[in-house]
Amino acid sequence: MPEFSRLLKNTEFAALPIVREIRATAEECGGLARRFRLEGVERLTARLEVSAWHRNGVRVVGALDARLTQRCVVSLEVMPQRVSRRFVSFFTAPGMSPPPPESLPPSVLEDGVEVEAEDPEEMGEKGVDLGELAAQQLSLALDPYPQLPDARLPESAAASQAAMDAAASLGANPLAASLAALVADARREG
Repeated sequence: MPEFSRLLKNTEFAALPIVREIRATAEECGGLARRFRLEGVERLTARLEVSAWHRNGVRVVGALDARLTQRCVVSLEVMPQRVSRRFVSFFTAPGMSPPPPESLPPSVLEDGVEVEAEDPEEMGEKGVDLGELAAQQLSLALDPYPQLPDARLPESAAASQAAMDAAASLGANPLAASLAALVADARREG
């Protein structure tokens, strides 16, 4: 079971369109932090508008907002992050083939913001898990290389990087480049 599950059941589709606002509990935030290898997720909320689409399928227009902490890739300091993402997702009924890509509606939200629509997915037998959809969208919005604005490599690390870059520019393989960096470090220290 996903860390953050909010199932919109097939039986609820008769009432479409539906708007759901969901919020992860502290326990769910902890599970998401472990899943995405983050220092922490303090808050995750999403607003999802679900409407009928293409022969028993659904269209989900969503906006998520999260507060989390990641490690800076340079200094390894913990840094707070705020992540916001708007998205449009399409789900086909189980066993139905998706429509041709050119038939997807334009991915422009009501306020004129354009977002890239994703290829349709097949929904589960019981419905669409809006919590898991929000978690997946969070993972897509994360900065893979978070860096503090004033983060700098330590002097020795910068020299090691320079040695690796120099070796790489000479066509050396990565192992040789790493060895060159270690030798450069040893010479400076000793």
